[in-house]
Amino acid sequence: MRFYLNNYRALHHILGLIMFFIALYFVFDFKEEITTSLPFQILILFLSYFTTEYSLKKSGLKKQVEEEIDKLKNKKDQP
Repeated sequence: MRFYLNNYRALHHILGLIMFFIALYFVFDFKEEITTSLPFQILILFLSYFTTEYSLKKSGLKKQVEEEIDKLKNKKDQP
């Protein structure tokens, strides 16, 4: 649990990027663009980053993770 709390943003960004690639590769059939077009790949990174940031912001996950980390610190500090 502590690993997730410390790395939740990175994990969500990785999963979001994987979902973008899977959707574009298999569902929308952008196989050629994904493998050869650098501007298209950069666009995917850009869209994936901001989509993930927006979803983390709207879900309130950052605040909840900070509260959980504080709880764990307080629990650890008590004898």
